[in-house]
Amino acid sequence: MKKTIRAIIYGQRSKTFLSQCMVLLSYLYMGIILCRLFLYRIGLLSTKKLNCQVCSIGNITAGGTGKTPMTIYIASYLRKIGYRIVVISRGYGGKNPQEVGIVHDGKNILMDAVTAGDEPYLMARSLQNIPILIGSCRYKVGLKAIELFSPDIIVLDDAFQHIQLSRDINILLLDANQPFGNGYLLPRGPLREPLSQIWRADIIVMTRSNENALSAKSKDMRTWLSGRVIYRSNHIFQSVISQNAKGQWQEDNIQVLQNKKIGAFAGIANNSHLRQLLMNNNIPIQWFREFPDHHPYSDEDIKQLSMTADQLGLECLVTTEKDFVKVAHYSKFVTKLYAIKISISFENTTSLFHNCIETKLQRQLKFIPKT
Repeated sequence: MKKTIRAIIYGQRSKTFLSQCMVLLSYLYMGIILCRLFLYRIGLLSTKKLNCQVCSIGNITAGGTGKTPMTIYIASYLRKIGYRIVVISRGYGGKNPQEVGIVHDGKNILMDAVTAGDEPYLMARSLQNIPILIGSCRYKVGLKAIELFSPDIIVLDDAFQHIQLSRDINILLLDANQPFGNGYLLPRGPLREPLSQIWRADIIVMTRSNENALSAKSKDMRTWLSGRVIYRSNHIFQSVISQNAKGQWQEDNIQVLQNKKIGAFAGIANNSHLRQLLMNNNIPIQWFREFPDHHPYSDEDIKQLSMTADQLGLECLVTTEKDFVKVAHYSKFVTKLYAIKISISFENTTSLFHNCIETKLQRQLKFIPKT
C-alpha cells in the first residue's frame, strides 16, 4: 500500500480510484490550511515573538529537501562569524517526554537518537559547540533557550509552516529534482501548503542542484518563482563514517569503499538520494533495502540486514548518517557498517549567499560580529 500511495503521489498512477479519493482529501486539506492561514491573518490566531533573532529553515513539500544538512551548514556559519547560536527542532520520531528537551547543552550530548529523534541527535553530533533543543511548541522551547543560553540567533529546523513563531529570516528549500512535486497538496501530492505561500520566503535555495539541471521552462517555476533570487546548493560527499570497538566515530575518505562488494539501506524521505550519491562517486552497490522515513530499526531489522549481507557475500553495508545514528550501536552486524557523510556546497555563489544572510541579520541585530 505504501508503494502504491508513493506511486500516486509522484505521478506514476494518476487515474486510479484511490488517486481520485486522494484528490478529494487534498482539497479538504487545502481548505483546512487556508482557513488556518486566514485566522492568523485576521489576528484570531497570534504569532509570537522571541527576544532574539530567529532564522527558520524549512520546505513546502513533505521531506527530502535536505533541511538537516542545511541547518547544520547555516548554524555552523553563523557560529563561525561570531553569533551565539541555539538550534531548535521539533524532535520528530523521538520519545522525549518533556515539553522542552535539551539534546546538547553546547558541551555534552544529553540524549540518544531514540529519545531525541534521529535528526536532532545527528545535529548534536555535528554541531558540538551549539546547544540543540527540541519540543513541539517552538515558542516555549525558544523561551527556555533564551533563559539558559542567551542566544543572538535561534535557528529553527523544519519550521516554514510553524507560523506561530515569528522569524526574521525565512529560508525555503526546494529540491531541484521535484521542487513542487506533482502540484497537489497532501495526500495526493507532497505539498504541505499551497504554492501561493512561497511569498513568505525571504531566501529560496534549490538543493541537490548537481543531481538535475532544473528546467526554467516549468510553468510552476515561471508562476511562483518569477523575479526571485534563487540560490543553488549541492549535496557533496564529505567522508565515510564508521564506529570502532570503543564506540567512537571515525572518518575516512571514500577509498575505504573502493573495490568492495557493497550493500546499502536507508530510511529517509527519498531513499534514492543515497543510491544517487553513491553512483555519483563511482561506488556500485550489489543490493539495496528501503525503509520508511524515520524508521525505528528493530532487532529483527538488523538480523534481516545481517543475514542478507551474509548470504550475498557482501563485504560491507552503507547507509545514511541519519540512519547510522540509530543503528551504529548494534553489535549484530556481520559486516562492516559505514555511513556517508554529506555537506552543503554553494560553489561559486558561497560568498553571495553568506552576504545575503549577513545583510538581513545586520538590519535586525544591534550586535554585529567581528570579522
